Amino acid sequence: MRKLCLFAITFSVFLTAQAQKTFDAIDEYGIIKRNWAIVFKDHCVGIINKEGELILPPVYDYIDEFGIFTRDLALVSYNNKLGFINRKGEIVTLPTFDEIDEFGTLKSGWALVKCNGKYGFINKNGDICVAPIYDFIDEFGIVSNRYSVVQKDGKYTMINRKGIEIQN
Repeated sequence: MRKLCLFAITFSVFLTAQAQKTFDAIDEYGIIKRNWAIVFKDHCVGIINKEGELILPPVYDYIDEFGIFTRDLALVSYNNKLGFINRKGEIVTLPTFDEIDEFGTLKSGWALVKCNGKYGFINKNGDICVAPIYDFIDEFGIVSNRYSVVQKDGKYTMINRKGIEIQN
């Protein structure tokens, strides 16, 4: 399913890129990444390099700088959903999340994500470590150093540092 979604977004972005020849504005180079500039078109943003090649077409709501969340990822918003791109401009986390917290807030190397009112975790590679299926996730180390308390369907349990539910 993830590959199908990624293909659909990539294909849509490719078609849009082919139609883009001019921009409403071009920001200065080097703000988001050396030799890259944010471009604006019809209230959306994208990225070009110094050669004028399109890195990301202007279909995004916004694109953050690298280093805000983690060194090698930049937050992007597409249709009011959040995801990440890498330093090559590739989507590494599909923009499917309503919220993404900073990495390391609840567990080192993981960021809490929210999707359709449910919580989970992604890692610094943008991979889902814990699917967003929980109503609540507590910080690791509150009850036990090795576990986090989670709530799903009104019931509490714990997950370990690998994101696996502890079976009673």
